Amino acid sequence: MLMIPESEDVRVALGRAIRRARIRRGNMSQAELADAVPMSVSYLSQVEGGSRAVGPKYLGGIANALGCRPSELFADAVACDPGNPRLEVLVKMSRLLEEIQESSAVLGATART
Repeated sequence: MLMIPESEDVRVALGRAIRRARIRRGNMSQAELADAVPMSVSYLSQVEGGSRAVGPKYLGGIANALGCRPSELFADAVACDPGNPRLEVLVKMSRLLEEIQESSAVLGATART
């Protein structure tokens, strides 16, 4: 499981990325996204504002509800805070984790046939 650092710069950039993705998704409201995850609107608002860190479980739910992958949210966070090495590492780690999960699913499906 990918643990997201508690540093303020990461929280703020990731929160901005989530907000931008939500608005790009047909101007989805916080309430609509919170219902889709599910999570409270208050928590989502704090995540988008950068005052609360988002955990891996909720990040996956947010990404799924927005029709993207967590790595895409991290990549957008890099655009909000270019040159932040912590964010660049998170993008690489989340992409690697996604590749491992996809490979495991393929191997599992092959083993069942």
